[in-house]
Amino acid sequence: MAEHSQDLTLKLAQSRQDLEHARARVAELEAALAIDFKPPAGPGPSNDPSLQPLVVYPREPAGHSLAGFAKLAHDLPHHQQAEVQGFKLNRTLGLLRDLNQAIVRVRHLPSLFATACTRAVESGAFCMAWIGLFDAETRHMKAVAQAGMLAGDLEKLAPNFWGEPVASPPQTQQWQPGARWVCNDIENEPQMAPWRADALRLGYRAAVALPLVIAGEVGGSFNLYAAEPDFFDEQQLDLLEKMAADLSFAMTFAAQEEQRHQAEAAIKRYAQRMEILHNIDRGIIGATSMQAVVEVALCHIRQLIPCQRASVILFDWATQEWIVFADDAGQPSSIPKAVRHKISPGWDEGFGTAQTRIIDDLRTIPPTPVYQQLIKDGLVAGIQARVVVQGQLLGLLGLNADTPGFFTAEYQEIATEVANQLAIAIRQMHLSEAITLHTAELERHVVEIQRTHEVLHRSESLFRAIFEQVAVGIARCALDGRCLQVNQRFSEIVGYTLEELSDKTYQALTHPADMPADLAGMRQLLQGEIPFYATQKRYFHRRGHVVWVNLTVSLVRDAQGAPDYCVAMVEEITQLKQVEQALLQSENRYRRVVEDQLDLIGRFQADYKLTFVNRAYCEALGKRPDELI
Repeated sequence: MAEHSQDLTLKLAQSRQDLEHARARVAELEAALAIDFKPPAGPGPSNDPSLQPLVVYPREPAGHSLAGFAKLAHDLPHHQQAEVQGFKLNRTLGLLRDLNQAIVRVRHLPSLFATACTRAVESGAFCMAWIGLFDAETRHMKAVAQAGMLAGDLEKLAPNFWGEPVASPPQTQQWQPGARWVCNDIENEPQMAPWRADALRLGYRAAVALPLVIAGEVGGSFNLYAAEPDFFDEQQLDLLEKMAADLSFAMTFAAQEEQRHQAEAAIKRYAQRMEILHNIDRGIIGATSMQAVVEVALCHIRQLIPCQRASVILFDWATQEWIVFADDAGQPSSIPKAVRHKISPGWDEGFGTAQTRIIDDLRTIPPTPVYQQLIKDGLVAGIQARVVVQGQLLGLLGLNADTPGFFTAEYQEIATEVANQLAIAIRQMHLSEAITLHTAELERHVVEIQRTHEVLHRSESLFRAIFEQVAVGIARCALDGRCLQVNQRFSEIVGYTLEELSDKTYQALTHPADMPADLAGMRQLLQGEIPFYATQKRYFHRRGHVVWVNLTVSLVRDAQGAPDYCVAMVEEITQLKQVEQALLQSENRYRRVVEDQLDLIGRFQADYKLTFVNRAYCEALGKRPDELI
């Protein structure tokens, strides 16, 4: 932005220098010629055919009236021609000055266009001025500002200098960037035949169209009409082209400013999106049930996508039915939760291979009872995102709005991300619930083993069945760490065969950094301080990489109460750790984005207490973060 302001200042300074130079030249001409021009007496035009009306200029020299008559330019003495030319140049330079001042002062393009046209008529004494912008699709010019004309004049007098569409033979001049269109004799110019009668009726005798170039492409034109034939000589055209170039610069600057504002807005939207998605992740991690997981996600997604309804439906493929599992809406929904609905044939048409689909208007697709109910509730647009858990379609994340075409590609991307988060969270919730159930079952059977030998026999049978079929790894280890017995799942987790594990100890499989916690837990078990201990630790896989697991270890005592052996239950959580690492990286990326912003960013609580500030905020106030938070 500073570079653009500097360029604008340099252009204005150059224009001012040109203006001062021209003024000085006009003063020299006036002093050298000492002209005392007076029109002939009489109120009307002279009968002398060599006399023609002279254009009335707003800046008249002292003692002269330009409302009278003068000889044609080629019949005037040389010094009088120089004086007239000086007045014209001074007038155009004044217009150039006014326009450059407006460019510095007015940043709103429509207002700047209107000001340019008004100044051209009032300061430049042109009969008519208008600015048009080029529509590349229709290849026509659309007038955006005009001055000095009556209603309907523009449609009659503004030829389409861009020519007809490519498919039709061109009937008018094709314009190229940098070219100008000049007509110094409307009365005799063949190309002006369609508009000549209207132009002459309004007193227009010469016209010029100056291209407005943006990024090397013609984006519009500045069009001026004069009452004097042969008005646009090279000196006039040079000044007018400078004026068009300055106006083009202002348009380019405005376009770049708009791009900058859009980029800043996009960064802010992305930062907000990352923060809310992070909040969803945190809410999911802290949730204690699948219901809580879904409710957290639905609550936050409506902060990112301002729709009227968000819901999650679950499929029961055995019965070919679905239910609304949870929803979050701005008004009561007429589709109740937990009520079973039949899955309609072809419900997934429109998805293809994509995970999500946008329905711009429910009224334009084949009706279903549910869609009809949504339309009745005033919800006509929707997004549906598949929630897939371990390759199985579990349900859909649905968003609905009351405006047709409401959902954008960005909203679709957000819905896909949240659906993926839900899928991961639901899978982890299922695993957690399964682990809890299996752990409780095993502990109950361990207690029963200690009561009677008969119960011990039955319990051992049940334990063996669970041991072999359970989805978690189980290892029975001697007190010195040797693996006495392991199940197939444990073998799969560490990559060793059952025979290889018989020669291994859990100490050999454990990452050195995790050994202190293991030894401390074992010491407490042996001393009877705790019935079991649970921890997260790392095993070395047979192939050399690290495997993260949830480990629960309990101690089995013999009939006399002495420690006999340990039972370890192992659940692989490597993927969960990767998710946690991804969440941490996401948070770090979000923090870096916010920290690198030049804008002052702070987060306040309801009581206006700061909970976060970025680097720019601290630098602006000259304080450290701990002094502000």
